[in-house]
Amino acid sequence: WKLIKYVESVVEIDVPVSEFQMVPSTESELLTVLRKVPRDLTVAALATALPDLTDREIALLSGRKAALEEFNRLLTDNTALETTRNRLGQNKKVEDVWQDFFERNEWIFGYGLRLVSSESLNDRKLETIVAGNSVITGAGKRIDALMKTRGYINSFIFAEIKTPEASLTAKSAYRAEVFVPGKDVRGGVAQVQKTIHKVTLALNQSYLNLTDSGGDPTGEVVTVVRPRGVLVAGRLSEFESEHGTNYARFESFELYRKGLVGIEILTFDELFARAQFIVEQHREEPTS
Repeated sequence: WKLIKYVESVVEIDVPVSEFQMVPSTESELLTVLRKVPRDLTVAALATALPDLTDREIALLSGRKAALEEFNRLLTDNTALETTRNRLGQNKKVEDVWQDFFERNEWIFGYGLRLVSSESLNDRKLETIVAGNSVITGAGKRIDALMKTRGYINSFIFAEIKTPEASLTAKSAYRAEVFVPGKDVRGGVAQVQKTIHKVTLALNQSYLNLTDSGGDPTGEVVTVVRPRGVLVAGRLSEFESEHGTNYARFESFELYRKGLVGIEILTFDELFARAQFIVEQHREEPTS
């Protein structure tokens, strides 16, 4: 430190006024290595080596905050949405934009499905041929997201992804204060129901040993006892009008989705709110 003070006193030498530290060479080498390692591997290593890291710290390290900001832009900025659609290539639709986003951010689904942790199967893409392919036999049917719950026993989850602009209910009443579900909601539910039905018919047992394209077992065993379905479509702001909430339309939608068995309907704004909770860890202080 005497040497450092001497160097600082030499007028010909400019010493940075910001705080600095001297570290052992081993730590300097570690920082150099970490800068070259992919972010996902770095975060996984830190979470293992430092088990006392909070969920918030891990979320920030893994780039989830940036993903949340992207989610918000896609929901609120049509220009950003269109730019992303063009970047994906010709003939891409808005559904493809959201499919790509959720592919890159599976953690949103992981905590979004009734807070049951989920993941894609053996690192497969979420969009999978679930019938008529290597996963499940039968007539071909493409599902937007084929996942499994994460736990001691794994179960299938089938998800269908529409767009935030999908209408949750018809705009005009079918009868007084009765509004039927929107076309995309009805169609999405029917798609998930049909897929689950075909999968159930195709299997004669309550579990499935998954194999790779060469027929070798992957070690994954997934139960197929009444698989659960999820539909992501629309946004609750649809029910807001100039002078307040249209509660008749909202009640019709709530009655419909709560009356479904084995299928959950999530709106994009609800999914965003859950993702925001994961990243920002908004927790209420316990009351005494």
